[in-house]
Amino acid sequence: MNKNLLVFYMFLFLIFSGCKNSSENTEIKNKLFDFSAYFSAEAKRLNSANATLEKTLLKNNKSERIVIENPDWHAELKPFTDISLNKPAIASSYKTDSLRNENSLQITYSAMDESAPVKNVVLYFSDSEPDSIIIIKATNTIYYTLTEELRYSKKQYSINASTQPKAGKAIQFSLNGVITE
Repeated sequence: MNKNLLVFYMFLFLIFSGCKNSSENTEIKNKLFDFSAYFSAEAKRLNSANATLEKTLLKNNKSERIVIENPDWHAELKPFTDISLNKPAIASSYKTDSLRNENSLQITYSAMDESAPVKNVVLYFSDSEPDSIIIIKATNTIYYTLTEELRYSKKQYSINASTQPKAGKAIQFSLNGVITE
């Protein structure tokens, strides 16, 4: 009888230790690009380089241009920093595809869930850090439809957005930022 009890405990030990290892492996596999960490590091890099920013806003066919000598890079990059695909509730809602050429890598995340606000992300790498990032977002509520395209590279970024209220006139704007280090 003691022998059966010992076998039973060993069986339970193997089951629980096996489950723990597989969940750790799944967590590692499901890890997507960390936008918050990358853009926080970019903000620090741009601050230390004393980078300037030339912003152009185009809204309703009117253009406004400003040059900012010491921008708050954390605020400027906030639309990119706020993107998080690694939240436990949505991390498994994205399909990952990759394409490798001789000197480059392209990683694409595509939403499998229609309700996900981030629909598509494309990252282009030539080294270990991305050369450029393209993010497509869309939100549809009973009041409006909002579509956004965010693009970032080391020398510039852009945000193009269109809002279509259910009742009323559509609003479109484009924000382009040119970074000079």
